Amino acid sequence: MKKKYLILTLVLIACVVLLIVFVPNVFSNVEAPDKEVSEENQEAIMTEREQESTDKQVHYTINFDEDRYKLIVGDQSDVLTTREPLEEKYPEVSMKIEQIKDQTPDELLPILEKQIELDYTSPKETETVTEPVRGYWLHAISHDTTGLTNWDSPVGDIYIIDNGNGGSFVITQKYFLEAAEGHGSNFRSILETFQIVDK
Repeated sequence: MKKKYLILTLVLIACVVLLIVFVPNVFSNVEAPDKEVSEENQEAIMTEREQESTDKQVHYTINFDEDRYKLIVGDQSDVLTTREPLEEKYPEVSMKIEQIKDQTPDELLPILEKQIELDYTSPKETETVTEPVRGYWLHAISHDTTGLTNWDSPVGDIYIIDNGNGGSFVITQKYFLEAAEGHGSNFRSILETFQIVDK
């Protein structure tokens, strides 16, 4: 009888040992691949998103007089403005360069036409231009309450340029009437140097 219990005990111990040795391996072999696949999928998704973002991002260069202007680089857009801040009596003088990666110039045009109508009293008819850049040109000026222009009447130009990758560059210039021959002319010259470049 003791012999029978001894054999039964040995069998139970052997079973426990086998469970301890083999069962964790079975579980690890089942669970680990699922975890690895999940991590691989996450990595693939991130890589795809990064690649998509990289693919749609286009870079540009411009040349400007650093004694007169400075370029403020931002996350969403870059702004070229006067190196020395203007006195408060002067309207804004700036050239904003923004890249819209998922909308073509044709898609943006009606949106920006409505925007310039809200910002200025007298928008001109949109033109397709090849200078200073190739694209759409929106131009407007604001008159005072009597319908006249003054030295400080705000002037705006918007250029919409194809970025060559399914998106657009929108370049918004702001200055005032008296500065049209100064800053306005300078902005046009600066824009002539605008070039889309590879990384």
